[in-house]
Amino acid sequence: MMFRLALRNLLRNRWRSGLTLGGIILATGLTVWVQAFFGAYLGQMVDGMTGVQLGDMQVHTKAYVDEPSIYYGFDVAAEQLDELNGIEGVAGAAPRIHAFGLVGDERASVVAMVVGVDPTREPTVTTVQDKLTKGRWLSATPPKRLTRDELDAGKKSPREVIIGATMAKQLKVELGDSLVIFANAAGGFLGDDSLEVVGVFKSGNSDLDRMGAIMHIEDLAWLTALEGKAHEVALKFDKGVALEKVADAVRTTLPKPEVADEEGTATLVGRTWKQIIPEVNQLVEVSSNSVWIMYLIIFLLAGLGILNTQRMSALERRREFGVLLAIGTTPGHMGRMVMAETITITMVGAILGAAAGMGLVYYHSVVGFDMGTEFSYGGVTFDSTFFFNVSADILVAPLSVLTVVGLLCGIWPAVSSARLNMVSAIAGRGA
Repeated sequence: MMFRLALRNLLRNRWRSGLTLGGIILATGLTVWVQAFFGAYLGQMVDGMTGVQLGDMQVHTKAYVDEPSIYYGFDVAAEQLDELNGIEGVAGAAPRIHAFGLVGDERASVVAMVVGVDPTREPTVTTVQDKLTKGRWLSATPPKRLTRDELDAGKKSPREVIIGATMAKQLKVELGDSLVIFANAAGGFLGDDSLEVVGVFKSGNSDLDRMGAIMHIEDLAWLTALEGKAHEVALKFDKGVALEKVADAVRTTLPKPEVADEEGTATLVGRTWKQIIPEVNQLVEVSSNSVWIMYLIIFLLAGLGILNTQRMSALERRREFGVLLAIGTTPGHMGRMVMAETITITMVGAILGAAAGMGLVYYHSVVGFDMGTEFSYGGVTFDSTFFFNVSADILVAPLSVLTVVGLLCGIWPAVSSARLNMVSAIAGRGA
């Protein structure tokens, strides 16, 4: 009954109530859409860092964490990787070897970040396989190495390599072209091998596209004298899981060094992407928090509109309120009636705004939001089109905050109406 009466009172001045309602709808819808936009933007930034290279977590020796070096590898068996894969929340685990080398031919050469991967396990951790613009992914089994007699007879068996699009452009190579690699080996010597370009990728990570060269882990292990070892194990977690909770479960399964190590250099250390690249994590947090400044401005404007409408409405109906008080309406009931009007217009506007905002978010989740052109930031190349994620979570903040704003804006008009002097109000004089 109270809210039916509140709705009737609001409709008495439809123009003013309509403007206020429109402001609330716009504020709520804009807030919902902005939350979805920043979620897509920050999500693409994190995916650009973790999806094609880092993974959600990495395992290294403590010595490698302190100083990445070709010498700090550790033994990795298929059974250990299967055990990590069996942990709840882990989607994939893949070993890697890292090396810096010189890659090129007789015309040009570039410094390359060479990564040895397991072709069957790596796609469970990163999306680099899906970033190929030319060619194919690495073979599950590397080409057979030739014997000395076969090499002397002139036969060739180059190792497969996939390189970044920028590197391919710098070296002016195409699929099937031959390259040579020189890299430091763990034995202290310089290893070399011949390569065949079987694929070109464009990951969106500018450093990886410019310097990245991906080989079969067995080929790079042979080149760097690290057979049976790896520099890291990268892990990917299932979507929606608690990052630190799964990371703790992984850390508890890491094997202890078999040989006593007083300095702990051989101890395996598991770090999440937030620990590996804390500057990106800080950027995400700062960006998320800075959005609230804009929300504050939007909600402040909406609140002023609500306050203005209810205050003007109460002032225009002073005689009416005086008569109601004179015939027995209690001050508490009077205050609740005015407060009900405020809650009604706020909630109707919030619900309609949330519906409009979610509709627009759904549209951009299907069609995408076109930025017009690709751009780079923090080493990550962003696609020109952002695809939003439809989630009920983006409704929590706008609806809850706007409800509080509406209640606060209704207090002054409600209290003023409840404390009204009926004689002065009926006479048309000030309180």
